[in-house]
Amino acid sequence: MTSRLDEFSAIIALNNLRSLDRLLEWKKETYGRYKRAFNMFEFQGGDGNHQVIGMLLESKEQRERLLKVLQDEIEFKAYYEPVHRKYQARVRLELPITEDVANRIVCLPSWFGVDRDYIIDRIKEALRL
Repeated sequence: MTSRLDEFSAIIALNNLRSLDRLLEWKKETYGRYKRAFNMFEFQGGDGNHQVIGMLLESKEQRERLLKVLQDEIEFKAYYEPVHRKYQARVRLELPITEDVANRIVCLPSWFGVDRDYIIDRIKEALRL
């Protein structure tokens, strides 16, 4: 099986490569802004491309409140659904740390052009920070 782009998609991809450095800088800056604004929480570490910016809240209840209050305003992602949950009917696994992280993590919007100040302000309001 091979995979290739049609000519039109290839032109778009090549054109987008010209903006790659600017996009990566935006993502890095967004990660830094979020990390400074919410320095009371843990963030995913590393020097990756920050495609996903995971913030670990203090409790499951705090995460649920945030998601409920802002569900119609801000699109949060839940990328970290533990794999073992899919197999609980067949295999009972006790993974308390995995469960804890999965219940507290929220992935913040990081797409190019997102209004970071709005996101920060609304999260602070919702969490009463």
